[in-house]
Amino acid sequence: MFVDRQRDKQKRRPFHNVAGGDDAHAQWGNMADGRGDAAPDSVAAASETEQAIEQAVAGLSDKLRAVFVLARYRGMPYAEISAILEIPVGTVKSRMSLAERRLRDSLAPILQEEN
Repeated sequence: MFVDRQRDKQKRRPFHNVAGGDDAHAQWGNMADGRGDAAPDSVAAASETEQAIEQAVAGLSDKLRAVFVLARYRGMPYAEISAILEIPVGTVKSRMSLAERRLRDSLAPILQEEN
């Protein structure tokens, strides 16, 4: 039982865009507000990274993409995704894990460039 709770806690960790997506949104927001203090090259790099992430997500199968988008972009808990998609919670978890692995693999070259 303890192991299950620990595993569930790990699954509910917030998604952090390791490619700097939050920073990119903040930079775009600053530019829109007229506070354009972000360097143009960093904004361009963030934009390219954001496009690569969008393409990688779009490249997922429909089943994996549905689970990933609902969990990461909509912030839905796995139980709610399970009810919406009418699949078991375990299937939601496995699809999420597979989606994250595939995204990590497809974005590896970009992530290595940024480090």
